Amino acid sequence: MTEPFFGGLAARSGALFLATVAGLAGCSRSGFDDRPLPPPTPETVRDRFDQARSGQAVDVTVGVPFAIELSSNFEWREAERPAFIARPDIVWGPTIRAQIDGATGGANWQVHLYVASAPGEGVIRLVERRPWEPGEALSRYTVTVRATAAR
Repeated sequence: MTEPFFGGLAARSGALFLATVAGLAGCSRSGFDDRPLPPPTPETVRDRFDQARSGQAVDVTVGVPFAIELSSNFEWREAERPAFIARPDIVWGPTIRAQIDGATGGANWQVHLYVASAPGEGVIRLVERRPWEPGEALSRYTVTVRATAAR
């Protein structure tokens, strides 16, 4: 009895498929460390504001650094900042431990560092965007900053 042409090929392909599935089933992400990392905010920063503070008013002291800690797969850019607040830097860092070992993709911490140079009240507004695409912001962050002189 002769074997049909496709019957033999299908049997061999089916066996190869099952072997591949069985091999992949043994693969796991056991080496993937998805434990979260804290934002890379410098120790000199006293006041730290996260995503939950968006839309609120915050109190800071003139001359004392403060930070806005946000994570994103893209980029947070400043859209508005009062003149009495300087932004000396942005610190970037991984959000999970696997990124330290070279895992790619996922969100990154973006810590915007600020310091008030004089008393005042004003709005800091940040927008999250894909820098390579024009158009609407993906997300917005707004905080009203009230800066007072040190006591």
